[in-house]
Amino acid sequence: MKRLSLQWRITLMTAALIGVTCVLMNCLIGYSGKRYMDAIGSGISAYGEIESGAPDAFDPQSKQPDDELTIIISGAQAAFGVTNWYITAAVTLIGGVLAYFVSGRALRPLRSCPSKNLSDVPAPDNWAHAGIDFCVRTGLMSGVGSGRFDPKGTTTRAQAVQVLYELSGAPKVSGKTPFTDLTHGWYQSAVLWAYQTGVTAGTSRTTFSPDDPVTREQLAVLLMEYADRILKLRHTWTHANLNDFPDGGYVAGWARSAMADAVALGLISGSNDNGVNYLRPQGHAAREQTATILSAFCQNVKKG
Repeated sequence: MKRLSLQWRITLMTAALIGVTCVLMNCLIGYSGKRYMDAIGSGISAYGEIESGAPDAFDPQSKQPDDELTIIISGAQAAFGVTNWYITAAVTLIGGVLAYFVSGRALRPLRSCPSKNLSDVPAPDNWAHAGIDFCVRTGLMSGVGSGRFDPKGTTTRAQAVQVLYELSGAPKVSGKTPFTDLTHGWYQSAVLWAYQTGVTAGTSRTTFSPDDPVTREQLAVLLMEYADRILKLRHTWTHANLNDFPDGGYVAGWARSAMADAVALGLISGSNDNGVNYLRPQGHAAREQTATILSAFCQNVKKG
């Protein structure tokens, strides 16, 4: 049996809650209203017949009731009860309809959210959410298993190069690299492609350090080398002034040009700490940071 959607479950639960509340109120108001009508009838009956020796209380169940008064009071009570039930049904129906449309509108962002099945992705108003959504939707990044994205987790150098390899269309490659530390098969083609195209030169002549966390300045270099060598991008922008950042002077010499380009293109905007933006060039690029930078690169630089 097909499971009801979240929108319908919210609607049915809301309608049930409204219905139960209305029924309870209906019973309470109906009981009070009928007693009030009985009291009025009793008063009228006692007042009208006090001199004839008739009973001084009105009882619709009496064997000798005042027929006309009984008919009037009983009819009013029946109409009152029926009206209450009609109101209960109408309020429940209207509440259910409103719940359906309101919940549908509220859930709309979740339906279109590519990362909705990843339990640890930050809320939509978080700075990292849009970038993660983009990378999940385009297939550049995915979860780490068990329904998690691990936004604070480490992005390794091999993972960063693999993403760029996928971004380029994963072309077939052949040959070898001079790197002796490539121990896993899943990134061999990506590293070979990056080496042959000049996107990366490794961490030394014979090492690539695939399992090391990629730093923010390393990621900036990889992206700008991709832009230059794969996209053949013309540099029509003005370099950002790294001295605008308190730690701009700590950017390594080999990464300064790429970092200045990355900042100018909006790929890296700094890490806020008590209102001050730091580049943190040697800081590890967490998965959420990598996703945000990749999203900006694809939308601001690569553009399809």
